[in-house]
Amino acid sequence: MVKAKVVNKPKVKAKGEAGVSSHKKGHGSKRLDLSVPMCCECGEFVTDDTKAIQCEGCVRAEVWKCASCLGLSDDLYEQLASSSKTNLHWFCEKCEEAVFDLPAKNDKIVAMIGDLQLKSDSLEMQLMSNVAEMERKLLEKIQSVESTVQRNAESELLQLQQRLEHKLDQIGSIRDSPDHAVLEQKVDSVLDQLQKTEKDVRISEVQECVEKALDIKSQEDKDEEAERLRRKTSVIVHGVSESDSADSSQREVDDLCVVAAMMQEVGCEDTKVSKAIRLGKKPDTGMKPRPMKLVLETEEEKISLLRKAKNLRLAKEGGWETVFIHQDLTPREREMRKILVQEMKERQAKGEKDLTIFNGKIVKKLPYRRIISTASTPMPTV
Repeated sequence: MVKAKVVNKPKVKAKGEAGVSSHKKGHGSKRLDLSVPMCCECGEFVTDDTKAIQCEGCVRAEVWKCASCLGLSDDLYEQLASSSKTNLHWFCEKCEEAVFDLPAKNDKIVAMIGDLQLKSDSLEMQLMSNVAEMERKLLEKIQSVESTVQRNAESELLQLQQRLEHKLDQIGSIRDSPDHAVLEQKVDSVLDQLQKTEKDVRISEVQECVEKALDIKSQEDKDEEAERLRRKTSVIVHGVSESDSADSSQREVDDLCVVAAMMQEVGCEDTKVSKAIRLGKKPDTGMKPRPMKLVLETEEEKISLLRKAKNLRLAKEGGWETVFIHQDLTPREREMRKILVQEMKERQAKGEKDLTIFNGKIVKKLPYRRIISTASTPMPTV
């Protein structure tokens, strides 16, 4: 009995003016639209209005058969198409033959699978037998190789032992001979010479290192001495107010006026200042003034200024109590002073008082004694 299932049909789309009426046979149309399926029996074009059923087995080929060719009335077709419980399947003649021929093909496939299973079992048994035989032969070969290696090793070990005993006998005979004593003396002599040479080499290397270190130290001392000579007439002044003028020349004039007043305050009116230089970049307004480097004419003038500079701390007018003068130190001297300052702070923290740094040492301060000059106070020559 042929079963059928109603399948939704694709919507027909006309191309240009080549539309085909849904109630005309395909062979009566002058123009054919190949995209529209036709009834496989009468050739009628299957459109949205045509009552037809599609083959369920060859959907891609779109094999259709109209209800008239199937002998279905309009009511029966509408009932089949609208019912959700319809379990009707329709196949074309070609698909029907293929569907009803499946049991015979299934029997053949089952028989072929059984044959393949038997062959697979036979191959598995044969393979396991072959593997077991290969494993047995491999174990026999390994045992044979181990036996051969052991015999060869024992033979070589015996030969080696015999040669070693022979060598020991030869060495014993050599030690007993007079030539052996001479040989030992020569070996001892060579060893003594090597030790002496090694000692000389070490002494030479040490001497070379010491000489290099001394040369470096000597050169550093020379450089330090040259740097001290270059700074021997210079002093550094801290706390001197700085001019706010934007003109550098005017700032230099203002600095010289302040230096002149300072020299008069400490009683060094006759001291000649060769240069007055501000160190570092000019700070913003309200910042701490830059230190000033003064280059004097002679070292004696520098020493005199440093001795009298402590009077500035006793000044009650002019703001000189915040000014501090010290000698122009080299980088090495500044590093040494930094260490001394740290040590002095530690000692002061432990309770020591009246400490100061003098000639590279930390000493007790003496009471200040203001030096008063009776000479006139002209502006120092720059």
